[in-house]
Amino acid sequence: MPIQLIAMDLDGTLLRSDHMTVSERNRNALQHASEKGVHLVLASGRTWVQLESVAQQVPSAQYALLSNGAAARDLHQGKRLFTFDFPWGDFQTLLSLLHRYEAVFETYCAGHSYLERRLIGRFHNESLPAAFIERLAARLTIVDDLEASLAGQTIEKVNVFSMPKQYYTPLLTALNQTGLFEVSSAIIGNIEINTRGVDKRAGLKRLCAELCIEPENVMAFGDATNDLGMLRWAKWSFSMANAHEPQDIPAHERRGPGFRQPRGRRGAGDRALCSIRLCLEKVRL
Repeated sequence: MPIQLIAMDLDGTLLRSDHMTVSERNRNALQHASEKGVHLVLASGRTWVQLESVAQQVPSAQYALLSNGAAARDLHQGKRLFTFDFPWGDFQTLLSLLHRYEAVFETYCAGHSYLERRLIGRFHNESLPAAFIERLAARLTIVDDLEASLAGQTIEKVNVFSMPKQYYTPLLTALNQTGLFEVSSAIIGNIEINTRGVDKRAGLKRLCAELCIEPENVMAFGDATNDLGMLRWAKWSFSMANAHEPQDIPAHERRGPGFRQPRGRRGAGDRALCSIRLCLEKVRL
């Protein structure tokens, strides 16, 4: 079956270790796929305000899945295609838990990232480069009262940026016990929270349905637990050698040709999509 669409994660997959730049080698590989008629999809946990600078580096990409599939955007036409709603009552339940466990969190809504003013001084994550954190902070919308500011709006996702280490496991347990949320991670130490049933798989499945593309014609690349649904849904799936939780991306769960690890040194960037040409040759695009 010919590959008609390639979906790729950003952090730990497409981007260099600075979490900001796409290498020339990767851009060339994607351009090659685009010239073959393949739809290119940036599939990220980020919302639009954080993803826009990456999209500008990859003009061949046509679509973006935002906030772990909670929304999709047509990059060439500059318009939103769909959004999965986060029920307001569930969001209020989530806020209560996050406050209880002293989490520092962003709320993604309509393409923007919101942070309460009281959390500004704690907006840091030891596993991320300082320059990247500064870029994220510059794109935040600061509000005094998050709940009052976002009332009546469509919530995409909540991203726990950091928290006291002793509360990490208790918060995960509490979130999972509610049965209300999809809980995953993209980088070490963070927690990403979507409403139940919404993940990159759901977003990719809906986008492909609108494009009349079957999973047998889809290739996906990822490295973390927030990529799992997408990797399991696409027939041609490749996990990165640098996956920070490789035990959660098991080979025995593969479909068709299954999960593979692109060759190359550990670390983000060139080792990820530089292998796209080889992958496409294997499936005879």
